[in-house]
Amino acid sequence: MADKNTTKKKTVDDSEQQTVTPEVETSTTSTQPTLVGTPAKNSKKKLIIGIVVGVSTLIALIVAVVLYFVWYQNPTKVVNDGLVGLLTSKTAQYSFDGSASGSNGNSDVKIKADFVRGESASGGTVDLKLKLRDVDDEVVVKADVYMDKEAVYYRVHDLEKVIDAMIDDTLNRRYYSHNTRKNQVKVQMKAQYTKIIEAIDNKWVKNTKEYLSRNNQNISGCFDAIVSLQYDQQERQNLASLYQKYPKMIDVEKLDKSSSDGTVGYTITKGDEDQAKAASDELKDSKVGQLISKCSLNSTRKVTYTYRNGTRITKRTTTSRTSIGLDNINKNSSIELWVSPISHQVKRIVIVPKKGNNSPLTITIGNKAQPAKPTDTVSGYDVEQIMKKDYSPANSSTNTDTSGEA
Repeated sequence: MADKNTTKKKTVDDSEQQTVTPEVETSTTSTQPTLVGTPAKNSKKKLIIGIVVGVSTLIALIVAVVLYFVWYQNPTKVVNDGLVGLLTSKTAQYSFDGSASGSNGNSDVKIKADFVRGESASGGTVDLKLKLRDVDDEVVVKADVYMDKEAVYYRVHDLEKVIDAMIDDTLNRRYYSHNTRKNQVKVQMKAQYTKIIEAIDNKWVKNTKEYLSRNNQNISGCFDAIVSLQYDQQERQNLASLYQKYPKMIDVEKLDKSSSDGTVGYTITKGDEDQAKAASDELKDSKVGQLISKCSLNSTRKVTYTYRNGTRITKRTTTSRTSIGLDNINKNSSIELWVSPISHQVKRIVIVPKKGNNSPLTITIGNKAQPAKPTDTVSGYDVEQIMKKDYSPANSSTNTDTSGEA
């Protein structure tokens, strides 16, 4: 009996083991493919995506670099963008720095000026240093200027010192050894300027368009042309559009020079003759062109000389032509534009003389600003009356009457 029970128990145990064991093996066999096979598939997919993205980014980068250097940094495009921006900007700031020598060698002039152009007015400061042949120290002239749509204003600082230096220079040429006579003449000459110094020294003088053009209507046309070029945004846009229409009217060449501020230099000269002529013809028909043409009229000046023994009247006819082409400029100088390679903004204009001892004139273009309008002004007409009354040549007086002729 015991043997049967033992045998039965073994049989039961064996059967239990046989039923349990396959379940474990089946479970293990079914889960292994899931745990091992899925990560390998995802990794391969990510690798493919990464390669595609990397290649695409590289291609985009290469295209961007090619466009930057071949198209965006093309000299013609850089200069075109810079000039269009210069023409269409509503406000700007300009700094001038240069020097010049007198043709006869009697004087040297250094100029430094700062101007701002607002939407309806412009103004700034001018510092002149004159080195006269017969004066030991430099003559310093400091002045302020302002212009709006109605008038031009100016103010000279320390005018008395300037006049003293000019008188000394004149007398030193005439009286080298006669100090007594020179001093006498100096006192007389200074006396002639006393009232004009009192009237305008360190004071704003206002000159309206009507006053400036009282003897010559050409000046009125020039005044209107300047106002239109500076403050008429539509006309400035029209000029920019004209330039964009004929971009080959100028030739552009990159300079083989470096700059400390990261700008790139280009020279500009007259380009395609046909485009230049077409642009010039369209400009003549524009509002600005018609105003500029009024600065180019013939003028007849009647000059009356009064002498002790009689009066002589003469007429002089002169012709003034205003040219805005590059021909005349390029004959005497070269023009350099220094442009930001990123923004394509013109940062500096340098005019380099081809002849003489004059130094380059550098025009630095900066941020916008709005000038303040002068107050407590003196009329230009009143100043003229003072000069007519208190200053006249010893042996003659001169009156002028100018009329324009078409």
